[in-house]
Amino acid sequence: MNIDKIRIDKPILDLHVHIGPEFLRRRYTIKSLAEEAQREFFGFAAKNHFQPTTAWAAMISTNYKIPIIGSITLNKSVGGINPEAVRAALSGFKINPQKTNRERGRFIVWMPTIHAEAHLINNNRKDIISEWGCATKYQSTYPKGTGLTVLDKEDANLLNKETLKVLELIAKEDLILATGHLSSKEVELLVKEALNIGVRRIIVTHPFFKATNMSIEKQVELSKLKGVFLEICYVNLKMDNIPISLYIQLIKVAGSENIILSTDLGQISSETVGEGWRNYFKLLKKEGVSKDKFIQMAIENPHKIAIKGLV
Repeated sequence: MNIDKIRIDKPILDLHVHIGPEFLRRRYTIKSLAEEAQREFFGFAAKNHFQPTTAWAAMISTNYKIPIIGSITLNKSVGGINPEAVRAALSGFKINPQKTNRERGRFIVWMPTIHAEAHLINNNRKDIISEWGCATKYQSTYPKGTGLTVLDKEDANLLNKETLKVLELIAKEDLILATGHLSSKEVELLVKEALNIGVRRIIVTHPFFKATNMSIEKQVELSKLKGVFLEICYVNLKMDNIPISLYIQLIKVAGSENIILSTDLGQISSETVGEGWRNYFKLLKKEGVSKDKFIQMAIENPHKIAIKGLV
């Protein structure tokens, strides 16, 4: 996207855009999003709360001149936190089904979102709600304690075996870990253990979101770890009433080199991704964020995570 002509050689890379079909009404299919992305000149990672998008992304990626990245979200619909779900996403990461090997590249593995215990606590035990664009009959309510967690049942200061296996696979395949809707404590343990295991690219998913509610001090601490980036999303400003002053404060204390901007758009009631980026840029510019810092957070850092250094 050529916002204020900030860059013409490399697109903004939005690592958090929702697509359908899923129970929630979505503005985009992967094809309609790709059409907009090509027109507006931005790349994207396609997210779906219920199913992997790796095959969708791979099959259309050669038709467009912008980065199109797949993902999987480890919710109950794919069996929760388990390496076989990640393996399934790897299996679909092919342009040509006759090939033996998967495509050269990365995709995002999100830890649980709508089925995380922290999310269910914050959402009155419901996974999805009508206000997000979902029919009541497709909503599920889960009893206390039945949500997904990365914590061990016997020792809450350790990660469970399933999570460790997933982290080992992410490290082996050089994928991108995103922390999802986990609690602040879970995110901290997850990030540190992931780095110990060998994961090289980690996104702390919108840490101001109420399910996570991570302090700025803790965010800054994690951002100092190599390969860890803090995500601040445009949509949270309106949908979750997060003041932009918190974003500005975080940029100042953590540094733009440790932050990525994304929109988290795709809701049927929200503006398009292109419009969202224009609005986001205007808001940040009004708050004193320079063009250079915007480029670093919206272009350079996401490309560093998802594109650069492919082997």
